[in-house]
Amino acid sequence: MKESNPIWDYEDDYYFTFVGYIEINIRAYSENNLHLWMYEHGGDKEIADDDFSSLALLQLRINEILGAEVTLPKIEDLLKLGEKNV
Repeated sequence: MKESNPIWDYEDDYYFTFVGYIEINIRAYSENNLHLWMYEHGGDKEIADDDFSSLALLQLRINEILGAEVTLPKIEDLLKLGEKNV
């Protein structure tokens, strides 16, 4: 499987990046409650809008959709960002 190391940025309480025309947003409400939203801008369609009980499961879903192993932010960073905006 190929690898993708996108540059992650953040806004409000979520991290986001683009892999090609696909936007990826990740929110962490807790270590066991994460939300993934993916949108394909080239095709103008939502690809994913799902909740996960772990970062590992969220990672698997992204890898499955993109066919690549995508480097994600650390869970600690996701949680810190979520705490700032509570």
